[in-house]
Amino acid sequence: MGLRPITPPLLVTLLAVLLLSPLASYEADAQVVVYKLRVLGKTGRNINFEFFDGGFFAAPAEGGTGSFVFFQGRGKNKTYTVSDDSGQYFVAFNRKTSVGVISAAGGSDTASTAFLLFGNVNRTLRTPGTRTRIPRSLRGVAFAADSELNFDEPAPDGSQGFAGARNIYATWQTGASIRNDSVSGAISELTDRLESLGYRNEAAVDDDSGDGGTTGDGSGDGTTSDGTSGGDSSASTDGGSTTGSSVTAGSNRRPFVL
Repeated sequence: MGLRPITPPLLVTLLAVLLLSPLASYEADAQVVVYKLRVLGKTGRNINFEFFDGGFFAAPAEGGTGSFVFFQGRGKNKTYTVSDDSGQYFVAFNRKTSVGVISAAGGSDTASTAFLLFGNVNRTLRTPGTRTRIPRSLRGVAFAADSELNFDEPAPDGSQGFAGARNIYATWQTGASIRNDSVSGAISELTDRLESLGYRNEAAVDDDSGDGGTTGDGSGDGTTSDGTSGGDSSASTDGGSTTGSSVTAGSNRRPFVL
C-alpha cells in the first residue's frame, strides 16, 4: 500500500500547528508565584535591629530570579521598598520529598544580610495550559548585621552597629499568582495595592527630603535597594545624619537585599 499524499487542507492544518506551537509553549510557561511575607518575631539575640512590618515576593513559578516588596510604618509614615531581581526561588527534591526554597543574600563593606525559607511542595498553580507544583507556605529566617564602622561617629543615641534575625512565614497569594504572567507585572500590582492603602514609595519620599541636613532611608549613590547600609560612606546611604563633614550612624537598621 502506498503512502497517502498530503492534501492541501491537511497541509494547512499541519503548518498552523507548527507555527502556533512556539507561541502556545511561551504562554504556558509564563507563570508567576507570589508569596506574602509575615514577620513572626525575633529569633536569637538582637541588638540595635529593626525590621520591616511585612512584604511580598514574586518569582517565576518554575524557578528563577524574583523580586521583593517590603512595607513598614504607621499613619503618615507608611512606606514601601522594592528590591528588584534580588532573590531566588527554586524547588529542591530527592526521591522522598520536594521542597520550595526562597533565598536571598547581599552585602557591602561592613554589612551582610540573608533570607532563607523552606516549604513542602503541596499545591498546584493552574493557569491555562500549565500546572506547576508549588509550596502553599514557607518558613524561615531573615538576618542582617552591620558594624557601621564606615561612619565617623555613633548614632545620636550613642549606639553603633546592629545585628539580628526574624522568623518569616510566607503564604501563597493565589489571585496575584494567577492574574500575572511576569514578575514585574506582579510587583506593579502589589505596589499599586500598597499605595491604595496609603503607603508611599520610600525612594520617592527620600527624593522629597532634599540633599541637606538629615537624609532619608536610601537617597544618594551606592545605596542598596531599601536604603540600608550600602558601600558608599555618605550619610544618605544609611539614612544617617551629617553635621558639616561628619557622618554619624543612622537609625535605619533594617536588612537589605541587593
